Amino acid sequence: IGEALIPLGSPCGCARVIVAEWFGAGRALTGSDCGRLALWGLETKRCERVFDMHLGVVTSIAVDWVKVRAFVGHGDSGLDLVGLEAGDLLVRLSGHMCLVTAISVNWSKARALCG
Repeated sequence: IGEALIPLGSPCGCARVIVAEWFGAGRALTGSDCGRLALWGLETKRCERVFDMHLGVVTSIAVDWVKVRAFVGHGDSGLDLVGLEAGDLLVRLSGHMCLVTAISVNWSKARALCG
């Protein structure tokens, strides 16, 4: 508070979803309408990596900063587990009836809720 916020956008427009790690490395992951994920350095105020996952609109994100992976909810009613070091798709979960707009994860117990 008291400093200007970093305008975390997207290489293809505005960020729809932002998840930040304020302690430790100081990173943020954004998801955009064009389906891209962008990893940002909060100290450097720069985009460090862009993942073109072809997800459709990114509607929700839950990040495991320890194991550098994220669950990403997106516009084709899917939920993907994505590795954030190489940008690889680890698991795709399909069969949802609508957009995945909310995710809550207990990473240590390997449990997740989405809706």
